[in-house]
Amino acid sequence: MCKKTQQKLCNDKTCELCISRSILNLEICQQLIDEFDIEKNNNVELINLPYGSHKKIHWICKNGHTFYVSLNSRTNGNTSCKICKYDERSKDLELKKIIKSKIINNNNSLKNNVNINGLNNEEFVYNLLKYQPEIKEIKLVGYLGGFSDIIIKLNNCKNDYYYLLQIKTITKINETSYYLTNDKLYTDNLLIAMVDNLHNYFALEFAGNINVKRLSLYYNNKKSKYANIMFKTKEEFTKKILEMLPQSQVVKNIYDILTESQKKEYFMRERLKKKCELLNLSYIDNNHNHSTVDCYINNIPIQLKYSSLNQNYRNTIQITMRKSLGRYKGKNLKQSYHKDDEFKFVFIELESYHNKFCIIPKQELVNKNCISTNEKNGTGMCYVMPPNIKNKHWTNSYWDNWKDFI
Repeated sequence: MCKKTQQKLCNDKTCELCISRSILNLEICQQLIDEFDIEKNNNVELINLPYGSHKKIHWICKNGHTFYVSLNSRTNGNTSCKICKYDERSKDLELKKIIKSKIINNNNSLKNNVNINGLNNEEFVYNLLKYQPEIKEIKLVGYLGGFSDIIIKLNNCKNDYYYLLQIKTITKINETSYYLTNDKLYTDNLLIAMVDNLHNYFALEFAGNINVKRLSLYYNNKKSKYANIMFKTKEEFTKKILEMLPQSQVVKNIYDILTESQKKEYFMRERLKKKCELLNLSYIDNNHNHSTVDCYINNIPIQLKYSSLNQNYRNTIQITMRKSLGRYKGKNLKQSYHKDDEFKFVFIELESYHNKFCIIPKQELVNKNCISTNEKNGTGMCYVMPPNIKNKHWTNSYWDNWKDFI
């Protein structure tokens, strides 16, 4: 209450108390003024009320919905139109359902058109380069999840390092115009190869020179400031990659492109490869990083799980049985594996028990309700008993149980 008027805020612009308590100092000020219902609020001057006022006021949102709440609930509680809020929440939930249903369905267009095209572009560039005389060694490594899709060793280089090449898909605007969404942070000297899904248009630039979030490429505009990085033939594109690659970022080892958590799974793969060699079993990595299959052992599809977690009070260790649904509004969406997913077995390795593998059939995880079916949602997790613990547990018999592979 103003000391001068003993009531509402005064109109004196020199009254520091009233100015400090006015809604004019709030970020939400313009929204409050826009939503103030003049017709229903007879003789109420909004800007003369302190922002903490408990006086109830009629509001009308931009969508025409009316609601009746105090000024304080809007300024302190951030209360807004409940109808709009409910509608927005419903849309979010509906969109999440759509995303989930599309990812679950192995024949959906989202999965087939986006993810597989991304993989095809990596393979396309790989095939362009692998027989070039300048190439000493080349590997597809995007499936590992690191910051490079292809690593390359070059002939006639003094060092024995891998040069890095990141592949990005450019999106079609019209017949001769494309754009790249620059949504990742790479080191400045990482070479980015850009390809459209039909492999007709290409671009090449170091990450540090891409200073916009959306890079627009107009291939028919010779005056474009990006004209020197755009190419219309495979031959020009290949030649330029080989020319620029020696200036790209280098690593000494494959695992140097990985985060610490990614390295753990990488070294698990290496140990598993050696184990398969000892048992005379074939091992092939799956280089598709949008799949529930990590590798094939004797042509059987496998999902790999590595855990660094400590034992709980029951001596068991929790293993997550979930897959990514991508991102929505900055959040990672995940759901339980499904019985129709491609893998047939889950191989689990624990940090304190390297070279020991808990080999669980997918059907057993279905039986234990760890993964989902069409009729029932799974828990999205299972618990394993470490191999040195003698407590009775259903996972005990699956440690180093290779009977289905030998």
